[in-house]
Amino acid sequence: MKRLVSVTEYLLLLLCLLLTCCVEDIPKPPDSLEKTDSESDPSQDLSDSKIAFTSDRDGGSIHIYVMDTDGSDQDPVAFHGIISTWSPEGEEIAYVGENNILIVNANGKNQRLFIDTAGSCNSPAWSPDGTKIAFVSDHHGNKEIYLKSLNGTDPERLTHDAAEDSKPCWSPDGEKIAFSSDRDEDIRRLYTMDKDGANQMPLELNPIYSARNPCWSPDGTLIAFDSYRDSQHAEIYVISSDGKDLERLTNNEADDLDPSWSPDGEMIAFESKRDGNTDIYVINVHSKSEKRLTDNPAIDWRPAWSPFLSIEP
Repeated sequence: MKRLVSVTEYLLLLLCLLLTCCVEDIPKPPDSLEKTDSESDPSQDLSDSKIAFTSDRDGGSIHIYVMDTDGSDQDPVAFHGIISTWSPEGEEIAYVGENNILIVNANGKNQRLFIDTAGSCNSPAWSPDGTKIAFVSDHHGNKEIYLKSLNGTDPERLTHDAAEDSKPCWSPDGEKIAFSSDRDEDIRRLYTMDKDGANQMPLELNPIYSARNPCWSPDGTLIAFDSYRDSQHAEIYVISSDGKDLERLTNNEADDLDPSWSPDGEMIAFESKRDGNTDIYVINVHSKSEKRLTDNPAIDWRPAWSPFLSIEP
């Protein structure tokens, strides 16, 4: 009986050794199927970004404000200005002053002139490489899109049309610019062009309805815009950058305008008067859930979402 126990123990030990070897020989799953540290603990989220907007809350004077993405800490950074755009690193903001475009640090310091023309200037859009700003000017009689380097060279005119061209927006790779124009049957439509102004083509929105204020998604696949195509009120839409797939995001009995993408491509900030006053809202592009960020008796409009910030502005 004592001999039998010894053999059994020996066999069990041998079986354990064999199982251990087999487990070690099982191949590991490919890296793509394993959860990485970045997936379980993202290095950046929307709290690492900011939203700039325009407001007349300071005694009726129009200023540029910056707030956290949850609507907290709303502070002015530039005075007497509207319609802002962030630099690619989020360290500076370009905005429209009185018939000119200025640049200021995101903390409100070091304000300086970028361009001052004989006509009006508006809708600045910073290039993804940080070297140029596209903008709209009526310097030659009607509103056209221009491009100016930050190194001080003269502006380059990109559009030449009798119609009004407005609201340029860069593709994230810096190769194309989307804009709005009423050159086709007096209906304001979305167009795209190369960064040098070549190949100006309309996005195929059928049936044709007015579309304004384009904003390219961070991954370059979608363009957000506002339109009256399905309602007497403007709503926020997204369309694929090739103009084929269209989706309506908002549905309210008030105008929803001026979409601006979050840097992760999950949210869009916009302005709306749905609660009786023009304020800034955000919408999740997947769930369609919405949140109001500003709640002030004054007018808050023209949101501009920053990139992910590497420094505190």
